[in-house]
Amino acid sequence: MYQIAQIIKFLASPFVAAAHALSPAIAQAAGRGQQDSDFLVAGFVISTLLIGTACVWWAAWSHARLSNFRIAKNTDDSRMRGMVRFRDALLLESDLVAAVLGNELASPISYGGGAELIQACIKGPDAAIFATSLNALLKSGIAFELRARTGDHRRFLARGKPIGRRVVIFFKEIAAVEERAIDFPAILSSVPVPIWVREQQDLSLTWANPAFLDAVHADTLEAARCSNAQIDRSEPDLSAGAREGVEVSNARRYVSVGSERRAISISLNNLGDAGIVGVALDVTSAVRAEGEVAAPAIAFRDMMDRMPHGLAQFGRDRRLTRYNRAYAQLWCLDVDWLDSKPTLSDVLDRLRNAGRLPEQREFNTWKQEQLNLFDDQSLSIDTIWHAPNGKSIKVKGAADHTGTVFFQFEDISDLFRLRGELTLRTEVQRATLETFEDGIAIFGADGRLAMHNANFAKSWSLTDKELSGAPHFTQVAEMCAQRKGRDGIWDIVSAGVISGEPQRYAEWGRAIRADGRIFSLAFSSLPDGGVAVVFKDITDLERFAEELRNKPEIAA
Repeated sequence: MYQIAQIIKFLASPFVAAAHALSPAIAQAAGRGQQDSDFLVAGFVISTLLIGTACVWWAAWSHARLSNFRIAKNTDDSRMRGMVRFRDALLLESDLVAAVLGNELASPISYGGGAELIQACIKGPDAAIFATSLNALLKSGIAFELRARTGDHRRFLARGKPIGRRVVIFFKEIAAVEERAIDFPAILSSVPVPIWVREQQDLSLTWANPAFLDAVHADTLEAARCSNAQIDRSEPDLSAGAREGVEVSNARRYVSVGSERRAISISLNNLGDAGIVGVALDVTSAVRAEGEVAAPAIAFRDMMDRMPHGLAQFGRDRRLTRYNRAYAQLWCLDVDWLDSKPTLSDVLDRLRNAGRLPEQREFNTWKQEQLNLFDDQSLSIDTIWHAPNGKSIKVKGAADHTGTVFFQFEDISDLFRLRGELTLRTEVQRATLETFEDGIAIFGADGRLAMHNANFAKSWSLTDKELSGAPHFTQVAEMCAQRKGRDGIWDIVSAGVISGEPQRYAEWGRAIRADGRIFSLAFSSLPDGGVAVVFKDITDLERFAEELRNKPEIAA
């Protein structure tokens, strides 16, 4: 602090000295004696002079500096304008076309028609890729370089890149390659495919490549000309057809090459005055591949036609793709209409109109249930359609992982009829058995109880529930033993059921049950291999006979 005070005192000493020197002059000018206030007035005057002098000096220095700045600016502007004029002249005189785009620009800055060329490229064949690249450059600053064509088929190399806050598109026209003389015969001679040319008038051979000569077994072109060699006997007729106005004539033929038979595709092109040019391609591999591809499809179609059930396949578009003869015959559908690939909805509508579908209260809802198979692969159909015409059709439908839906239709009308007849016959047999007073049990060839009457169940104290489900005779024997006790009756029954000649076991005649009841057993073999066993309860008859035998003794 002391040093700072000394520095301030040193700087202020000239000002204080000048104020002391000016104070007497101020008092003398005022015509009075010197006062303390004269020192303050002197200080103020000196300060005013110093500040005024500093301001004048600062103003002079600022004016000089501003003048120098204006001179430098004018010089820079002149240099910049010269550079711009030089740039514009350089761009206009060169073959480079450019356009500058920016958000602050009302319109693109164009050099050499660059803006017009942008519009031409946007309307040209490559408009999609050019517009996409230009949009990416304007929005994200992604540079690009590509080839673009205008509507008049001019080709340009377009290069876009961001420069500052603007983007610049440079165009350079790609000059077309001047057509050069090409040795076409030499090129065609190197092609490993038979190629030949014939005259328009007489269809004589005029030129052929080495591959053609090898195919017709000719040593030289002259030899092939002299013999008017043909790659196939039908080739002249095809050439004549091409000459008569068919621009391109194609045919597939089979020829022998060595010991192997090959398939060739002959293509003949009418070139007017230049003649008729022919090309033969070896398509043996393609023919074999087509056969390999077609063979499974043909085999699958033949297999479907041999199936007795109606089969139909619908694609993901819900249209009929395959069907067999049984399907068309089952539903009486026209084959030509089926070949037009109708949708499943169309098929169901036609069948309903023909009265071949079961009556539905809400047909549209029912039809949608069938169509849901295309949308949900977890669904399936396994049901029976009872049509108004009396047919009963078993229907199975399901979709695979590709969305294809398969249907199988089986006419089970005869099965239902046979089931009805069998049920009726069974009921008649049961009713017939019930008319017998004796207990009757019929065992099948497998030893299971096929039928019985109520007297049989009553005599052995068995319930209908116990005898339901076709129990084996061993089970029946065990239940009877539990009810009535164990005896030899079911041993006889067992021997008769498993015997090939059950009638001879009837010779055993009567058998006494564990509870004292006496039965007469009779066995009969049935046409289906089963055995009918008749349990005749003769207990009362035996007791009556015993009483009759004992009466004379009593009388005596």
